[in-house]
Amino acid sequence: MKYLILSDIHSNKEALAAILSFVRRKPWDKAVCLGDVVGYGANPNQAVDMLKRLRPLAAVRGNHDKVCSGLEDGELFNRIALEAAMWTRRKLTKVNSRWLRALPQGPVVVDNTFAICHGTPIDEDAYIFGEIEALNVFRHTEYPITFFGHSHFPVIFALSPDAITTILTVAPSFRFKLREGVRYLVNPGSVGQPRDGNPLVSFALFDSTSRRRTRSSRRAFPARSPTGSRSAASSRGRRVRATQSRTRPRAAGPGGWAGPQPGPGARPKRPPTRSWLRRSPRSASLRTLPSPRRAGRPPPRDGACAC
Repeated sequence: MKYLILSDIHSNKEALAAILSFVRRKPWDKAVCLGDVVGYGANPNQAVDMLKRLRPLAAVRGNHDKVCSGLEDGELFNRIALEAAMWTRRKLTKVNSRWLRALPQGPVVVDNTFAICHGTPIDEDAYIFGEIEALNVFRHTEYPITFFGHSHFPVIFALSPDAITTILTVAPSFRFKLREGVRYLVNPGSVGQPRDGNPLVSFALFDSTSRRRTRSSRRAFPARSPTGSRSAASSRGRRVRATQSRTRPRAAGPGGWAGPQPGPGARPKRPPTRSWLRRSPRSASLRTLPSPRRAGRPPPRDGACAC
């Protein structure tokens, strides 16, 4: 059975539309969403409607889904995240708000094959940034395969009888074969707000029958200019980040932000990465950056690092 794995859409309908357009040529049997359908972006209702049309669908709630639908007050959110959540709460229709409130809390087992959650199977709002957090999850759970989101960073953690291993995905397409006797934590990355320094949307395709293969893919998506025309970012080789733009925005979302709108002929600049790993533009190798702790900055608190 083939699964389409989506996570952290964050009201970015253009990014979600780009993925759905791409997978039309790659048949799948069930869609899976790991939470945070809304928040930040300017099109919460459109994103929810597009996701609800995917049938069959297995989904869990994220921290932004809870705050935007009124289940929580967002006291752990930073100012920008909370302002966006309150704006989203006002814009959501009653039907979509009820649908978000009805999303189950993870973990949820899908077809007796794998588990899904937003943060971790232990705490839906916690993060898995590295092997220490991954090892803690492995020790307290028994799921052979778990798909998780929340960190917006595509990565695979593998626990064998000998060691724990971190596998970093390589854009634009990465294939990985799961081995018998090894447990996995898989993050497909973020659809609407990548945070690994790569502006392409991120998602995964998981095949449970063909030797249990998983594939992580990155795709560009078109953004609207202020005049309403679309800029073919993929055809011109220009990558547009889903959440940041230095050009004039539309007055729509919280703070006047309404998604990326590069002006006519403007080449969007690659925004600085917030991850601890940065991909070199001249090679496919990865170089390690100083961690926040080593750089004299405290590590992000749960719910306070833009969530």
